[in-house]
Amino acid sequence: MQKVYILHGICEEEEYYSNDYPSSSNSHWMPWLQKQLMTAGYNCQTPEVPMAYKGRWEDWGGTISKLDINDNTILIGHSCGCGAFLKYIAQNQTIKLDKLILVAPYIDPDKDYGDLLNFELDSNLFNQVNSIHLIKSDDEPLASVNKTTAMLKQAYPDLQYTEVKGYGHCTLFAMQTEEFPELLEVVKK
Repeated sequence: MQKVYILHGICEEEEYYSNDYPSSSNSHWMPWLQKQLMTAGYNCQTPEVPMAYKGRWEDWGGTISKLDINDNTILIGHSCGCGAFLKYIAQNQTIKLDKLILVAPYIDPDKDYGDLLNFELDSNLFNQVNSIHLIKSDDEPLASVNKTTAMLKQAYPDLQYTEVKGYGHCTLFAMQTEEFPELLEVVKK
């Protein structure tokens, strides 16, 4: 059974503590995608980074270090979750995985979060990952995500790129639905 881990992005402190929002790992399209993958026979989990709003690498890296990642694993990151996966893989050169899927990726190109995503893109990433997929909306509102996308496309010219229409930062607010069939298709490809 193929394993899939979906890692959420960073959140605001008020969102983290508010009862008006689900936990980060249970928001946006993540529960829908997890359900679709589980019913299709994947072992899919959505880990939760504690105190994600603080932007501390020990929390993000510590959460990822507990995952059972091997050559039969698919990692899906959203926003800052993409950067966390990329940093962790770069720091752990023995890791091998099947797919890395980056949704509205953020690697903190302007260093707004200090050490959280302070790392160099690994030029040997394809030695550890069979395929890399990047999904971004044509109307992504965050300049830092657009900058990240350009950096990733330059660093990894062999990555597979999918542009979706009208999804903003690929959040429930922008998409107006929890369903993300384009992402499901990339996972199953």
